[in-house]
Amino acid sequence: MDLMYYSELPGFLENENSLHKIDSISKLSEKYHFTGTLIFHHHGSMDPWFLASRVLHTTTKLLPLVATQPYSIPPFSLVKTLSTISNLLHRKVNLNLITGVSEMELSSVHQATDPTMKYARLEEYIQVLKGLLHSKEPLTFDGSYYKFNKLRLAPYIRQEHIPELFVPGSSKDSIRIAQAHGDTALLRPAPIHTFKEEYCSRFITDSVNLGIRISVISRSNSAEAWEAARRKFPANRSGVVKAKIRKNMLSHNTKLMAELALSGEVYDNIYWMGAYLNGLTEDPFLVGSYEEVAAYLQQYVDCGVTTFLFGDLNTEEDFIHINKTLKMLEAPRKEAIS
Repeated sequence: MDLMYYSELPGFLENENSLHKIDSISKLSEKYHFTGTLIFHHHGSMDPWFLASRVLHTTTKLLPLVATQPYSIPPFSLVKTLSTISNLLHRKVNLNLITGVSEMELSSVHQATDPTMKYARLEEYIQVLKGLLHSKEPLTFDGSYYKFNKLRLAPYIRQEHIPELFVPGSSKDSIRIAQAHGDTALLRPAPIHTFKEEYCSRFITDSVNLGIRISVISRSNSAEAWEAARRKFPANRSGVVKAKIRKNMLSHNTKLMAELALSGEVYDNIYWMGAYLNGLTEDPFLVGSYEEVAAYLQQYVDCGVTTFLFGDLNTEEDFIHINKTLKMLEAPRKEAIS
């Protein structure tokens, strides 16, 4: 299976250069042959569907991967949006189906913070989406969160534009829902040995792809990469405090990342939680030479990972460095094909 690469648009965009930033990252993602780009949804972000529209109008093939929170858009409204994009723009949009990490945001709109309830609602949401997307028959649905009687979608979405459903998270509930209803399970990974032991065996199936969300700082040699990493994300006391707070959150993956960061900064001489401890990102980083990072990514591929979501790609220099890494990752596959 071909590997797929996604970038991400910045989560916070508040200045006069925001539109230029969106266009730049989108165009660079397409230039360097990424599959798509993640668009965030939280209370401090811009509207994800406006940003998705901008991506669609400034690129020709790049897939917006839109973070979709059930309380923010009803399932029928979402499918109407996808249908409109399909029929007017002849483009596809993928969905990253989130339940919400911030307990403060969820409470502010009177939404459940209990993980079991959040995933129960998400499961119904996905069932409604798939019922509307995959059938031309009127939908009747009687659930705890959604009820519909002979609901019909028009115009129908084109088959080639039916979205792929990403389900993020590392908890039992998120993995179960991803395997039962999703196309890709997406999580921030632990160091490779822990990842193999705790997650790989759960995804020995053809029913769902396995994706990881991780960032990379790679250079021609390891020393240069580590210098760039520590310069960009210097040690920060407030970041450590933030990690301690995250350790007590209800989100399973958030707690795992916080515990990992507080237990150690560097694993395997390449997997780095220092950026997380800086407080400006929630991603683990791989830091090293192009060869070292490619080899580490290959271990995730060997474990079953087919999709990579890379954060912290903001300039063409960032894309140039990761492109050199990914070429090394792809080289054995191209040689095997030839």
